[in-house]
Parts: sequence; C-alpha cells; structure tokens
Amino acid sequence: MLNSVDVREDYEDYENLVDIMFDELREKNPNHFAVRQYVKFKMAASKTLKSILVSCGARLAPFDIQEVRDITMYDELELDTLGDQKTALLLIMSDTDATFNFLISMIYTQLFNLLCEKADDQYHGRLPVHVRCLIDECANIGQIPNLEKLIATNRSREISACLVLQAKSQLKAIYKITPIPSSATATARSSWAVVNREP
Repeated sequence: MLNSVDVREDYEDYENLVDIMFDELREKNPNHFAVRQYVKFKMAASKTLKSILVSCGARLAPFDIQEVRDITMYDELELDTLGDQKTALLLIMSDTDATFNFLISMIYTQLFNLLCEKADDQYHGRLPVHVRCLIDECANIGQIPNLEKLIATNRSREISACLVLQAKSQLKAIYKITPIPSSATATARSSWAVVNREP
C-alpha cells in the first residue's frame, strides 16, 4: 500500500491509488477511523507528506524482504493457544545481526495481549495453564511496549515473564525502570523483584 502512495508537489489535486481507495471507504463509512486518520494525513503540505512517507518506508524496509512478508502473512504460531495446554515455544534470533529483532518484540507484544484477552474472555481471568516467558537477551529484542504494566497485571492471569539481562543498567536504558537493589529483593539474582515472583 505504501508503494501506491504517490505525492506530486506540482499537482495538488492528483489522486493516487490510496486516495481512491479511501474515497471509496469514505462513501461507505465517512466516520471510519481509517478515513478520519487519512484525512488528517492529507492535510499536510506535499513536502511534509513525502517526508512522512520516506520515514514510514524506512521503518517498514524489512518487510520489503520476501521471507519476512512470508512469515508475517499468516498466523502459524497460534499464540492464543499457549495457555490451554503445556506447550514450549522457542523464539530464536541471531546474536550477530539485529535486523529482525523487532519481530521477537512484536511476537511478545501479541502474545501478552492475546493471552490477557483470552484469560479475561474465556477463563474468568485466569488461564488454565500458567504461561511463563523466559526472555533471554531481553535488551536485544527491542522494546516491548508497556512491559512494566503487562508484567504487573498479567501475573493474576497466570502469565509471567522472567527478563534475562547482561546488566541491570539495560533495564533502565530500555524501559526507564530503575532496578531494585539486589539487597532489597528476595534473591541477589533478581534484577526486578516482580519479574521472578511465582504465580
């Protein structure tokens, strides 16, 4: 879709394929969230639009690789089933190339969101099988949005995470969380007391 957006500075009324697509959606549902956001996007000057598109293209560049599109096109992981029965899911990334680390972060984000919803909607707030995430090299997978809140709220749903870091300073650098001093935790090995608490 990004490749179909063409902005022409010399012709303000030019409509690209995405403009046409949003015009059709606007006719069906003028209050659709996507339509309202696209209208705001189109308010910008042509140079600003081009800058936004270039930035977006740079951020989405890994998806220009066919193999990345192939593995993200369909759901083969079935993350929402992990709390139903004992299962092991291994997420393995390169330790020398960080290009695709964001995929691991995306998977964890999806996992936490899906399992949280499932626990609430299907199991009255608690999954039947505890899901424990051992997130090794946590500092190298990219930031998991709202991690502190997720860890605090997911424990009651039978979901926990153990973050493995090289140094406590990584926790503060990535998540702006000040690690609890070792003497204040139950064990000297815990860098964040709430992470290793048993359900």
